[in-house]
Order: sequence, then C-alpha cells, then structure tokens
Amino acid sequence: AASDVYKRQQVRLSIKPDPLPRSDDVLKLKHFRRRPWITLRVGNRNVATLIDSGSSRGFSVQTNPKLKWKFDPVAVSTLTGFTRLEKVTMGRLVNDLTLGSTCFTTPAVREISRKDIPSLGEDVLRHFVVTIDGPRHRIHFAPGDSVKNQTVSPEPHLGLGVGWQPHPESLEVVSLVPGGPGEKAGLQNGDHVITINGKPISEFLGCDPAYRTETNLTVAVRRSSSSSSSEFTTQLTRAILVP
Repeated sequence: AASDVYKRQQVRLSIKPDPLPRSDDVLKLKHFRRRPWITLRVGNRNVATLIDSGSSRGFSVQTNPKLKWKFDPVAVSTLTGFTRLEKVTMGRLVNDLTLGSTCFTTPAVREISRKDIPSLGEDVLRHFVVTIDGPRHRIHFAPGDSVKNQTVSPEPHLGLGVGWQPHPESLEVVSLVPGGPGEKAGLQNGDHVITINGKPISEFLGCDPAYRTETNLTVAVRRSSSSSSSEFTTQLTRAILVP
C-alpha cells in the first residue's frame, strides 16, 4: 500500500535501527492507545498531533480563537463518520506550522472541533523520507526535494465542492459548495452518481472521488423525483476551493 500512496518518497520502518542522528528533524515519537504522536509548532504553540499515514489529507487543527486565518474556513466536502456525515471545512492559516526544521508557510488546513484529534496525513508526509526508530521512540523527517530552504510554500487546495453519502452502487450528493465545480456541473442534492470515468461506483471500494488526483471526472448521474427518473452525464473539474 505504501508504494501506491507515497509514490515519490519513502516510509522506512527499521526493526533494529542504528541510532538516528542528532537533528532538529528527529522528533520524540509518543504512543497513546497504540497510535503514533509527535509535537508540532503552530504559531507559538506546541500541539500534540497524530501521524495518520492512512489519510490522504494534510494538517487538521482544532478550532481555536488564537488561530488567525488568512482565508476563513469554508465547507469543501463531507466525510463519512461512524455514525453520521461530517462537514469538512478548510481554510488557510496566517500562522506558520513547523515540523522539525521544516516550516509550512501559511498552510491550508482542515479545521476540526475541540473534541477531535489534530493530525497530519499523506499530503504532509509526501514532503519527507520518514524513518521510525521504534525501540528508541524517535522519528526522523528527512526533507525531500519539495522542501526548499527548510520551507514548504503554500499550495491551493483543489476539490470538487461536493459532499457524498456512499451507497453500495452510488454516491449520493448531500451538499454542494456554492459556486463550486459540482454546482457548476449541474449537480443537485439528492442526485446519485452511478459511474465515474465509466467505472461503476462499486469498483472504487468506498474511495471518495473527491480525493482522486484526476483534474477531470466524467460522471453518470441518476436523478429521481416522485414521478420520474432520468440519467445524464456531466463533467466535474477540480478547482481551487482554498486559495
């Protein structure tokens, strides 16, 4: 799985590693309930953060009045939780975020509630070669080619602007970002996407197409009312949701 997710960098797990070098990029690795944690610097605050290598996302931060936003959080999609659909909101911080010696300048982040867990995912890890020293509880984030002068420059967040409710044979549209790609493509709440680029939804094994990398998606849509049902095809083009 790692070769599919981390196409340009590496994740290294050493069973009997040599001691990691002394470096600002070597952080203490903590474990809580068998999950790996590190400490990040958000502005002038230290924040305990979960390493979620199974997530395609970047940083998520708890809502906090001390955070300053360059671009206020907006709803960009939905996430299927264990008991309900959760709205995904993202914005761009004024505060820089520091991981070891690497500074993420005014990063785009997901805003989460105070009861949820701050985390970082593949969109952060792709900038590093990561070496885990389990016995010594250390983790090394060696900057990759995308880190220039110890800095990761801000990138816009692209998306489809559609919230999905997964079903076995379709993805139901449950929310739309006003003026976003989904709305521009003519989608409406209650529509069911039944194929993506000609493939049935069942072949995607639950993967949300909002996080695929293709710029353009051709989707077949079923629209039903109390008296009729129709199908049509439209094009979804990923666009900037958080500049």
